[in-house]
Amino acid sequence: MHWQDISQSPLLAEGDASLRSNVVGSWLSGALGFSSAHRYLFFAFILSAVAVVLPVLMAYRKDSTSRVKLAFIFVAGGSLAPIALTWIGGYDAISIIALTIAVMTRSVWISSLAWFILALNHSSVALFALTAWLPMAWLIWNRGGIIRFVTSIGAVAAGALAMHAVTDAWGGSTDRFALFKAIPFDAILHTYLTMLPFTVFSVLGIGWVVLAD
Repeated sequence: MHWQDISQSPLLAEGDASLRSNVVGSWLSGALGFSSAHRYLFFAFILSAVAVVLPVLMAYRKDSTSRVKLAFIFVAGGSLAPIALTWIGGYDAISIIALTIAVMTRSVWISSLAWFILALNHSSVALFALTAWLPMAWLIWNRGGIIRFVTSIGAVAAGALAMHAVTDAWGGSTDRFALFKAIPFDAILHTYLTMLPFTVFSVLGIGWVVLAD
């Protein structure tokens, strides 16, 4: 979305027939009665701000401030804030908020709800995040986290299937997996190999200095 000039946004153009599967943010704004473009973008700004500060807030513990300091370093020095503030009105803010809650909350059921919302908002991101999170979670909790692992996997599957059913009912889908199938494999592989180093180092930013210390 061209939030700097909302008149440029095709999503807000009258008669636009484009179909997105990443519509949780739009559903929320509609449920809250935001019918104008300016109100929608104001709501999107709020969501992006929450996405930036939430990891730091959820890292807070009364008995230790080190978690908050580390969270602040990774958020302020990494790519999370630039992404959230660049793609105002997109699906990134909802995805970041849902993923933060999913992996940082202590409640199994709140975590499952967050995984469901993440998959509902962006199924391919949810699958990638779950695949990356499960091995690390297993190292932390081992067999003690079996219930959380099972519910998380089930929530991601339920969210993805729910959005797939909704977009099918709408008459189509902009699912990323369908997009990937339409792109030649050589092009995907070339992009992956050339962009992976930049992605790895930009995600943590100055956080690599902390890990190397």
